[in-house]
Amino acid sequence: MGAQDDPLPFLLSADVFVLPSHADPAPLVLSEAREAGCAIVATDVDGIPELLEQGIEHLRIERVAQETLEVYATASRQVHGQSSERV
Repeated sequence: MGAQDDPLPFLLSADVFVLPSHADPAPLVLSEAREAGCAIVATDVDGIPELLEQGIEHLRIERVAQETLEVYATASRQVHGQSSERV
């Protein structure tokens, strides 16, 4: 689907937002996901921990779990006929 000028309709239709970043100093999308009422699962890297409070609606995951998410993301891209390279 790629970058979206207005991600809000997608976020409003989701219960959970997952951000498996390797590096991201201050991802704006976390504020957008929170505003849409999504539970957030994000990696514990760069500025992400400061943007999220550990608790019921937000979960920070460690690097090992991030690698698991990457396996699922690669498989999903392959199923949908997209490149398996990370973006």
